[in-house]
Amino acid sequence: MNYFTLPLFTYFRSTFTIALAVHFLSACGGGGGNVPCQGTLQGLNDSCGQNSISISGTIQISENSFIDSDVNDSSNPYQSNSSFALAQTLSNPATLGGHVNVALQGNSTGQTYISGDTSDFYEVALRENQKIFLSIADNRDADQQNDSNPNDLNLYLYNLSHTEVDNSLGSGFTESVTAITDGIYFVEVRVASGSANYLLSISSTINSGLTNPTALQHFKSDRLSTYDNFKPGEILVRYKDTVAPQNHQSVSALSLHSLGLKDITPGRRQQRKLKLQLNPGITPQLSKNSRLNTDETKLLKTKTIEAIKALRRRPDVEYAEPNYIYTINAVPNDNYYSLQWHHPIINLPAAWDITTGNEDIIVAVIDTGILSSHPDISPNLMAGYDFISDATISQDGDGIDNNPDDPGDRENSEVNSSFHGTHVAGIVAAVGNNTIGITGVAWQTTIMPLRALGVGGGLVDDLAQAILYAAKLENDSGTTPLKRADIINLSLGGPDQSSVVSNALNLARAAGVTIVAGSGNWGSNDLFFPASNEGVISVGAVDMQKNVTSYSNFGSTVDVVAPGGDLARDRDGDSNLDGVLSLLGEHKNNVISNTYGHYEGTSMAAPHVAGVIALMLSVKQLTPNQIDNLLSAGDLTDDLGDTGRDDQYGYGLINAFKAVIAAQGQNINDQTPHLQIFPSTIDMGSTNSTSFFYVVNSGGGTLAISSVLTNPNDTWLTVAAPNDSDLGEYALIVDRNELEENLYTSSITIAASNGDIKTITVQMQVSNSQVPTNTGTHYILLIDPKISEQEAVTQLAATAVNGQYHFSFDNVTPGDYTLIAGSDRDSDGFICGSGSLESCGKYPTYSRPELVTITKSTDNLNFSTNYKDTLATSSLSSQQNNRSFHLGSAFPVQSVSSDKLTH
Repeated sequence: MNYFTLPLFTYFRSTFTIALAVHFLSACGGGGGNVPCQGTLQGLNDSCGQNSISISGTIQISENSFIDSDVNDSSNPYQSNSSFALAQTLSNPATLGGHVNVALQGNSTGQTYISGDTSDFYEVALRENQKIFLSIADNRDADQQNDSNPNDLNLYLYNLSHTEVDNSLGSGFTESVTAITDGIYFVEVRVASGSANYLLSISSTINSGLTNPTALQHFKSDRLSTYDNFKPGEILVRYKDTVAPQNHQSVSALSLHSLGLKDITPGRRQQRKLKLQLNPGITPQLSKNSRLNTDETKLLKTKTIEAIKALRRRPDVEYAEPNYIYTINAVPNDNYYSLQWHHPIINLPAAWDITTGNEDIIVAVIDTGILSSHPDISPNLMAGYDFISDATISQDGDGIDNNPDDPGDRENSEVNSSFHGTHVAGIVAAVGNNTIGITGVAWQTTIMPLRALGVGGGLVDDLAQAILYAAKLENDSGTTPLKRADIINLSLGGPDQSSVVSNALNLARAAGVTIVAGSGNWGSNDLFFPASNEGVISVGAVDMQKNVTSYSNFGSTVDVVAPGGDLARDRDGDSNLDGVLSLLGEHKNNVISNTYGHYEGTSMAAPHVAGVIALMLSVKQLTPNQIDNLLSAGDLTDDLGDTGRDDQYGYGLINAFKAVIAAQGQNINDQTPHLQIFPSTIDMGSTNSTSFFYVVNSGGGTLAISSVLTNPNDTWLTVAAPNDSDLGEYALIVDRNELEENLYTSSITIAASNGDIKTITVQMQVSNSQVPTNTGTHYILLIDPKISEQEAVTQLAATAVNGQYHFSFDNVTPGDYTLIAGSDRDSDGFICGSGSLESCGKYPTYSRPELVTITKSTDNLNFSTNYKDTLATSSLSSQQNNRSFHLGSAFPVQSVSSDKLTH
């Protein structure tokens, strides 16, 4: 029987497979593992011969990455930064890994355990409205299921006079503060309880939403600040369903007296209003500008926040929050939209001026099911179905049923589930303008969630039944939806063509359904099904620069390309790798929580096209044949590559604005061209010398650029145009030579032949106290997976030299190894752990690790390390990338900083 696999939305393109219809593939091979030679030099053909094998390489640190100068790991140099006078200088942008602890809290092997390290201070130049994010390591005990962190860290921002200007005092995993004007600031990370690693992130993008992926773990902000606008002394609390209604008042009264609280809610409803008992004569002053509150009001706000945090720790409390004061907001905003680079490059903002979708248009997402509780998709869901017939694959204990909720597809409790279907559905139709999360391509469209993938994949017959159901045709469930889907998205597939699936696809298309599928992630021109089936729109993937990605399949069956992401790069400097951001879940212990994350793959490209077709159908009903004709005529795309259709880009990159115009029956070539520039603000920080911006025609016809002007007084800024066109990628170069220390702002004005004029703001800092890139002592592990996948057979430690770590292993036995490197700031004896926020890297890349086959000496095992976080780890479907690796105490670890490590 045929089977199908996901087209690698994970990071392991060459090795990852999803399970099979009847049989499962298993790895072949066996025998003993590789053992380092003991005593004498080892040879290729004996355990300790005369020929020695040595391997070496260089580990590159990510740009603008730094380390707290007084972490717990005693292998790192210690320099206190615990006061304003000792503040550590930071560049901007920056991502810094740190650690704080209360005395006698944390790991006793470290250098700060006994005395404690309760505060870290940093000095940095910030722009007005620039945000700083604190991401706190998630090291809750296994039995803790709530959203609070027992290790409580707070974030404070001070001006140059050491006066506090903002704070964030929440109890969760993220805190944030915002600069009020351009200037020099001090940032303090202070531990309130426990001990924890943290990441401090300063993005090069001004006011761009959350800048570090960790901050996306929880869609609800963890910030509680005395500078926020809420009524001091009032708390809204809801008790869990386990608390009987008749006990709500008695439970709230119990132990509330010690917090100075009184329940003032009449009746027995679960949501209660609590009031802080104030001293007589004290009346807190309210202001529309929370920063104008008096010191007395600030003190009451602090007490209110402390009471909220105490309530959140109670097992009977579902939530506790301030009684916030809302004001009119004329422009609602999804707070992670600025991280969705993949929307502007397909011209979605222009299309949204015409339509944002229609709830009567239905996109069936046949995948792993849906997290129906996710608030950023639940309003756009209709009833769906679970077509997984094999209970061993379904993970929900039964066969087909009418519940498409995704219970997860992980094979053991140590790894996260993929929640691939939720990610795909979010790309299509995540709710827009709801002030949280992301924006879907067609964010007023309805999603029909259909489950056909589970543990290890799914059966082609289950896929066929889901296709028939979506088309409102007879299927094994014995039921049909009230209304058929208009579009089916298939972010899945495999190398074998199934007649069962082909027949279902033909019937669905005959019923009027347009079918979209990912072209596959093999980076080859091999056929991939169902994308290669006749009548299916096959979608390849491009990156931020509109280049076909290295993983995307190509060939004669590819019809169109769309953003699929590239998790190996951060081209826009927003401190996030350039994957596609969408909805996800975190499967921890036996609890699934809603979150967000980045994936890459043609699985992500296909729903962009499905969403654009949904926008088209929201302005005019079109048949699949009519959509095919518009596509082949070039009316839906921007032509890339060779003129006309080619095997790399198909008919080109999907253009949402052109597609909607074409659907309305207008000729895009008769439309007025429009100049579009992105991004509109570029911050070069204190170290970047080159960045890029993109100039495109988001309308029809032709557009020429008549001028690109910089301020003649700002000689530090130059712009290089594309070689062969007015449109495309422009390079922006800054020269800091002979400039005084300061913050600099300039602009670039682009004028087009149609009269459009756009301006880009450029910001840059000059600092004579440049901080060398350094993420702390790195432990480099050589692991033989036949012996252990988490224990090294030998290891080294290295310190950074000019932003690099150099390593060398001698006397290595021939064989297959995994090469891992990472930091251990909290000194817990593990590197690369999920949620630890440590720096981590794997050869050749973290996202696509490979075994190193060693048969002779080599000196080019080069790779990179980056700060890894809970979100990035949880978005991996590979079990290997969720593991932590143990530092073996049997190996003497020596820190060296020479160009060549020796034993």
